[in-house]
Amino acid sequence: MKFPKHRANCFLVERVVDMNYCVVGVFPTHEGATEFAGACEQEFIDKDIVKDRYVFQVVMSTYYDV
Repeated sequence: MKFPKHRANCFLVERVVDMNYCVVGVFPTHEGATEFAGACEQEFIDKDIVKDRYVFQVVMSTYYDV
């Protein structure tokens, strides 16, 4: 399989609840993704959602444009 020449890294913000993963945001920079993940976590804290049940994490992926 030949990958397209046009590609870029992107950073996904994932919310993990009870081993279920959900992408909640995609950003071009790690800093932007990290800030968003922090804001999401703070919102959960403000809503008194139990911390043991969720985590927000940033992972890098690659976007291919054909």
